[in-house]
Amino acid sequence: MTVGIPGTGIGGLFYLASALLLPLRGLLRRRRREPVVWSRALGPAAIALGVLGGLWLSGAMLAALLSRVLGPAFRGVGHASALHASNLLRLATLLAGIGTLSLVLAAVQVARLTVTRPAPARRR
Repeated sequence: MTVGIPGTGIGGLFYLASALLLPLRGLLRRRRREPVVWSRALGPAAIALGVLGGLWLSGAMLAALLSRVLGPAFRGVGHASALHASNLLRLATLLAGIGTLSLVLAAVQVARLTVTRPAPARRR
């Protein structure tokens, strides 16, 4: 999870994963001969792809800007090791976000299976 960048928390990851899986769900429904409204499946998937593209573009622009500004400060200090640590940090934060989302989803499913609801009162 990257602080300050929209779409990179567990809520954003959940939306992106859900929206990107909608066309697959549409294909599965079509295979079972159920009706599919493709605009409802492809619209959110296109938005999710746009969000991912925006995240990638903002990260690339930020990296280019920071390399120009901070590049002279890293000359002769082992720039390759700093770059490797930066990539490792990005991977670790992505894996932490996906891990957190997986734990939340698993906890919700366990709660769904274990918590019982009281029967609704009957009306007279």
